[in-house]
Amino acid sequence: ERAARFLRTEPRVEVSSRLSVVLDATGISHRPQGIEQYTLNLARALAREKNSVDLRCLAGDGARDLLARDGISVLGPDERPACDVVHGPAFVVPKGFGAPAVVTIHDLIYDILPECYPGPFVEHMRATVASTVKEARHLIAVSDRTRLDLMERHGVGPDRVTRVYEGCAPGDWPGEAECRTVLSKHGLDGPYLLAVGVQQPRKNARGLLRAVSSLLKHRGMKLVLVGGKDCEDTGLADELAREGAGFHA
Repeated sequence: ERAARFLRTEPRVEVSSRLSVVLDATGISHRPQGIEQYTLNLARALAREKNSVDLRCLAGDGARDLLARDGISVLGPDERPACDVVHGPAFVVPKGFGAPAVVTIHDLIYDILPECYPGPFVEHMRATVASTVKEARHLIAVSDRTRLDLMERHGVGPDRVTRVYEGCAPGDWPGEAECRTVLSKHGLDGPYLLAVGVQQPRKNARGLLRAVSSLLKHRGMKLVLVGGKDCEDTGLADELAREGAGFHA
């Protein structure tokens, strides 16, 4: 239903020849996660569209081997070839290109909840996104909420920002037996709610815990948080334990 609605309402783009695209993959490290993982999978997806897309990537040392392993062309540090479009997948307009830039804005959470971030980071992101809004030909927002935030907070016209949901990477998903092994390892032999994300205050795990506490107590459910071990929310683990929730890194 969602796909049908999308096809009815979103403009279709017809490409008569191969589109020359430069993707900024400089943010990818040797162990990509979060937006880095999104960027890597985007590069892989574009590379598979060989009949319609001629892809080249800007990449740092961390990404070169990952991209080369998939046969993706990587530009040299000073190369800025002509192209049809240059894409910045993480807030920033790639510099040095004469082509139109399309940039993805994942959220404006640093501006909505600045108290969750160090002051210098908030100022850096505000300046970065303000510059991107001025320079980019078009913006991509990964949710309707972020699209509205860009329109309301930065005055972006509705014709300059398009919502494009982030997708799921193709791959081998674990089978039932493997899932049972992992669940057993963590003592999850009954119903549970799963929340994925590094445990930082901005993720609001405490708010989630309060919201589902009645389910945890009266239906025998567990809340399982999966994320990085470097939890910045001191005392969260103790509160989770008291409420019967679990934290697994």
